[in-house]
Amino acid sequence: MSNVLIASIKADFKQRVRQSSFVITLLVMALLTVLFFPAPSAEYQTLVINGYRGIYNSAWIGICLASLNITLLPIICFYLVKNTINNDRRLLVSELIAATPVSKTHYLFSKWLVSVIVLSAVMMVMMTISVLMQLYFGEAYAIDLWQIIWPQLVFVFPLLLAIASIALFFETVPWLRGGLGNVAYFFIWVTTLVKLIASGSGISVIHAQIQRDIATLYPETALDSSISIGTSLSENEVLTFVWHGATISSEIFIDVLPITLSSVLFLIVAIILFDRFTHSGAAVSKTSNHFIDKKLSLLGASFDVIFKKMTNISTFTRQVRLELLLLIKGLSKYWYIVIIGLNIAQIFVPLATLNQAIIPLSWLMCVLILSPIGVRSHLNNTDSLLSYCNFSINKQALSVISAAILLLLLTTSGGLIRLLVTGELLIVAQMFIATFFISVLAFTCASLTKTNRTFEVIYPALWYLGPLHASLYLDYFGVNSQLSWQANIPIYFLGIAILLFVIGLFKSHRNYAVS
Repeated sequence: MSNVLIASIKADFKQRVRQSSFVITLLVMALLTVLFFPAPSAEYQTLVINGYRGIYNSAWIGICLASLNITLLPIICFYLVKNTINNDRRLLVSELIAATPVSKTHYLFSKWLVSVIVLSAVMMVMMTISVLMQLYFGEAYAIDLWQIIWPQLVFVFPLLLAIASIALFFETVPWLRGGLGNVAYFFIWVTTLVKLIASGSGISVIHAQIQRDIATLYPETALDSSISIGTSLSENEVLTFVWHGATISSEIFIDVLPITLSSVLFLIVAIILFDRFTHSGAAVSKTSNHFIDKKLSLLGASFDVIFKKMTNISTFTRQVRLELLLLIKGLSKYWYIVIIGLNIAQIFVPLATLNQAIIPLSWLMCVLILSPIGVRSHLNNTDSLLSYCNFSINKQALSVISAAILLLLLTTSGGLIRLLVTGELLIVAQMFIATFFISVLAFTCASLTKTNRTFEVIYPALWYLGPLHASLYLDYFGVNSQLSWQANIPIYFLGIAILLFVIGLFKSHRNYAVS
């Protein structure tokens, strides 16, 4: 390995571990590891097979940790290591790298290797915490480190290699390297990736062995084939048994092979697609005479004239208008076409469909627009300039959040008008609370983490678990309006939004003070 490659690996590793996101991820994963192993008297369990769980000895701790890691790490670790190439672009060092003799193969390999090292550090922290959890519960004090380590090496480590490669692949595809790729990966994960990994990681072979061991000890469970991975409540008492470990067979390595090969494949494709920061000449602007472009421009100009007259009241309202124009600047015409179509649908679809599908979908269309609202100056490297400007941070934050709320209401204006006409005032109140919550969440996530990725991960997850699946306590909109108000969910989310606003405002003051 050349000295240049080693130097680039060291520099990249130091830069990543110094980031707050790395420390936060380690703390979050340490907390998740604690939650992975509930107390014997807890009301939930994380790995139950045929109604049984193993006592907390090293063998069960190791396989339980591996089973949960292959489900959760693809979503958490992907966002941790994605954006390494984009950081070089944002920090304006990409052209310097392009001028060095480092080839794109060496450059991407060093990025991939550092990502693997960072993810391995996360895995090692989780293994350390799992050992402490075994000692804490005291169901078996004998520590067998190999029983904890080998499932992570065999099942989890190949997955980490693949995650590092997929993250690089996303960064080398222009339309996937930004926020769209962050959102797309989340939905790929929740729809297909979890099932593919669970069936192709080799862990199912171990689960089958455990089922046979349980059937040997308790013949009455021979016909049972239930496997529960993840936090699940059980009406029946979960029984325990002593599991001494799995038999490592060639079948396990055959099942793991596709994931290992996929990591190599994605890395090779990423190297092929990477442009090594070469920039083509300035794009030639083309004047489009398309009918749709003309109509959209005319419609936008008409709305802007009306909106300009409506906001020409005070300095604050004019500032809100300018913030809104910044939010929608550069949006694709296809985004406007989809929003117009959704607004038309909001007028005619059944009320249940409007609440559960159309309105939440309209707001989801804004996730990439809202994600940078609390960190726009940082992303554009204008923090130092704004620090010299004589303006109120409070007023600036309030105008940005107001513009975000206004954008969300405009994307659901068809439904809002319909609900006002039909007298559905409680749902209208929910809409205002939800738009306030979404806007403040975007602002605070960006202010706290100084990246737009946080909101692009958290909001789709909340959207998926809340309105889409009508999960009462996560439904920030209140799909089932009557039930939601009975449980005071809108009031709770209003309180959470106010708290987030205070936190985001405090962090914004700190950010500008530092800059």
